[in-house]
Amino acid sequence: MNLCGRLLALIGLHSMASAAPAPAGAQPPFEYQVWAADHVVIADSTRAGDGIRYRLNKLLKGDAHKLQSRKDATLDVDDTIWRQLGKRPVTGKRVLLLLKGPRAVPPVHAALEWYVLDARQQFVHAPDDATVRKTLLLADLENLLRRPPFDLGRCGQVTQRSDFVLCSEVLHAGTRSEGRIGRLYRYGAEMTGERKGQIIDTESTGGGTWFIFLGNERPHLWSVSGWDVESNPR
Repeated sequence: MNLCGRLLALIGLHSMASAAPAPAGAQPPFEYQVWAADHVVIADSTRAGDGIRYRLNKLLKGDAHKLQSRKDATLDVDDTIWRQLGKRPVTGKRVLLLLKGPRAVPPVHAALEWYVLDARQQFVHAPDDATVRKTLLLADLENLLRRPPFDLGRCGQVTQRSDFVLCSEVLHAGTRSEGRIGRLYRYGAEMTGERKGQIIDTESTGGGTWFIFLGNERPHLWSVSGWDVESNPR
């Protein structure tokens, strides 16, 4: 192959690499994002100088008293993470926002997710990640919000670290026989302990909070069974 041919081949390989999709698993599943969001809202996006302004249309999840908005119902939204990923929110559209916060200073909400609703009230989660990509209708989301991933009412204690949530049901609270049953969830799905003493680190690279599986047996009323926080990580 002559020099010109080799250069064309290299240019072609570079173009293919540049167009490669994001690695699988880059985004959490939609159900987890909905659970993790403090507020789920429908808003109308409009241009505001060099930025985007979101005017609240409807609150689907969250506390209206904690949702920070201005007198004209405009939400203070930080979409920095999406801009860093190369995404550009559009104006003149009705959008679905999954928000965290607000942070105290300044009082803004961080956007976990934002989706453009089409004429059929349909949107796509993670279009560039085939492992979690999902097309939904707004009605699907409303049904999901009626079905929490687990019964929070049974959680006497809740411990959340990274993608994991430990729901501890307290039995015989306040008595000498007080015990606990711990259920561990990731992305809203319950994790089954494989063996007694099994350890799960909340950070894939190590150094996170450790959860330990203590088994399902309950020899005493005051036993702690299921999952618990490992107080002496090895």
